Amino acid sequence: MPTEISSEATPVAVGDIFECDWGYNQTNIDYYEVIAISKTGRVKLHKIGKRKCSDPYAPNVTVSPHRGVYFGEPTGYKVVGTGYDGTPWVNISSFSAACRIATVGNDLGAVSSTETGIGWGH
Repeated sequence: MPTEISSEATPVAVGDIFECDWGYNQTNIDYYEVIAISKTGRVKLHKIGKRKCSDPYAPNVTVSPHRGVYFGEPTGYKVVGTGYDGTPWVNISSFSAACRIATVGNDLGAVSSTETGIGWGH
């Protein structure tokens, strides 16, 4: 079972990017940027945009995070946990979680995932 990270050991920094993939009979990708960290090590996330790196009408589309392009309101402070492989993760809601895919200073052009193209999902 994943464990909670103590505030002293939080390996997350403002600007890190988390990815949440979700969907029923399709794959959707949402990206979140860490915008604040509390004294107890909890993180506040803000949903960010994504760049489509391939044809959006193809069955599978390559997407990458677009740091600094925000949507909606930030989340409340969330507990950071670690998976079995040590990767930090955060529960976004009661049914979805996101894992860290990029840290501050990463070239986001090299970070990408595949989601279902427009018109190909359920």
